Amino acid sequence: MNEKKLFTVSFFINFIFSMLTALLSLIVFNINKKTGDINIIMMTFISSLLLTRVFSIWNFLKARTEIILGSILFTAGCLILVIESGSMTWMFIGTVLFGISIGLVPPAILVLLSENENKRTSNLGIYNAIVAIASVFSPIIIGAGIAPVFLIPFNTGWRMLFTGNSIYSIASLVLFLFLGRSAMGLTKH
Repeated sequence: MNEKKLFTVSFFINFIFSMLTALLSLIVFNINKKTGDINIIMMTFISSLLLTRVFSIWNFLKARTEIILGSILFTAGCLILVIESGSMTWMFIGTVLFGISIGLVPPAILVLLSENENKRTSNLGIYNAIVAIASVFSPIIIGAGIAPVFLIPFNTGWRMLFTGNSIYSIASLVLFLFLGRSAMGLTKH
């Protein structure tokens, strides 16, 4: 397994997930100026994430399949919100897709990283460091106005955020697909 590529995918995934969770409530408020809708959307997001993780306990899919499916669902959620930016119905659908994707991808990455018994501890430590770094830097990058460098021109509206996240999600999926044969069928998880 090419762990460096898996760590890169992990950084991209955690970066865009952290960015989304930091800004989702602001985006909902920007659409309709109602704080009650923020609660509904955030509850939908967290509920779909938790339900996905509960159903993941039964290992219906392989880890690789979960990463691919999660990346596709996340990209679909971003594209829905780019195209249908003013609709709370579509925001609800996109949020469900985000929750499912976040429920699928990080645990699957952990499964792949823990396959190598000799490097399990260091791999999990590196993964946790990547999650922390992504969680710290994604809001800082957007908040500092550096977002245009990362294909997310914040001053042009939040729709571009989802365009940028779509690009990051597709890049993560492509990176993962080219991990090589050793990562293809590592586990039944």
